[in-house]
Amino acid sequence: MKVNFIIPNIPGKPTGGYKVMYEYANCFAEHGHDVVLYHVATIEKLKYNIPHWLRMIRTQLFYSDSKPKWFKISDKVKTINIPHIESQYIRTADINMLTQWAEVLEFAKLGDSKGKRVNLIQGYEIWFGDTDDIHNSYKTGTQNIAISSFLADIVEKVTGERPPIVKNSINGIFQLKTPIDKRIPTSVAMLYSELSCKGSTYGLDALKLARKEVPTLQVEMFGTFNPPQDLPEWIHYHKEPKDLCGLYNSVQIYMSPSVNDGWDLPCTEAMKCGCALLCTDIAGHKEYAREGETALLVPAEDANMLAQRLVELINNDTIRNTIIKGGLAETEKYTLETSYNQLIEAIER
Repeated sequence: MKVNFIIPNIPGKPTGGYKVMYEYANCFAEHGHDVVLYHVATIEKLKYNIPHWLRMIRTQLFYSDSKPKWFKISDKVKTINIPHIESQYIRTADINMLTQWAEVLEFAKLGDSKGKRVNLIQGYEIWFGDTDDIHNSYKTGTQNIAISSFLADIVEKVTGERPPIVKNSINGIFQLKTPIDKRIPTSVAMLYSELSCKGSTYGLDALKLARKEVPTLQVEMFGTFNPPQDLPEWIHYHKEPKDLCGLYNSVQIYMSPSVNDGWDLPCTEAMKCGCALLCTDIAGHKEYAREGETALLVPAEDANMLAQRLVELINNDTIRNTIIKGGLAETEKYTLETSYNQLIEAIER
């Protein structure tokens, strides 16, 4: 089967939604399919900081092979840079995998001339798109597939049809390596992002409040952005860590203050590595986070409650160990092979 993956530009930094698409591209290729991955320089309706011609020069200078520096694309996947989504640049295939509202709208203009169109919906992308445009992308005749129940609910409300759900997998590199009892109970990890939807400001405030109650609190913070200013010495910042699995394995707790998220990959990655999950009570987290079983949940945008529950998780060994065990059991089912098989079934259905 011929499968095209259409990706908006080449991300210079690790990004969850792109990682999911790259992993699927590799998986399709490993299963014997003919896979071509296209990186598109400019997509209509998206706003860019630099003009198209300059982005093309940048792409050719730094990404002539059309591959990101931070993810290993299989040698079985052919990668191509293209300037726009136009018929002349894209081959006809059995399946065209898309994953962003703007590229779905643009690719739909080609009709069925390039083959079946599939929209893998990984988030309700209102943080960088017009709501009407996002909803219209669900109604282009492209087959919608959602990664979570709450996203399927949104699509069903907009279109009247409920899309199949294919949950995200956890990359096999994430494993429990360091025994839980070898980790310090007051150790916490958190993703830092400048994107407001990730709620990092609430997370930082919560950590500072919790530190007043737990003076031995140590935090391993990571992200693709530069660290925030005036970071306390007890918060260690790791920019684009090369061994994220090792970082997760160095702490007992992972905290996510996200405000809007389709899945939040670091949560399940950390759970798989034996971290107790503390996260906001948002729809994207509820696919795997159940209060008292696999996580402790708090309202979004509430730093005080986040701090209180963090202290509770640190001080109560029974609750923390219960959540760690529940998280490990929960994440056993999120394998790439399972997600791939479900995706194939959804597409064929």
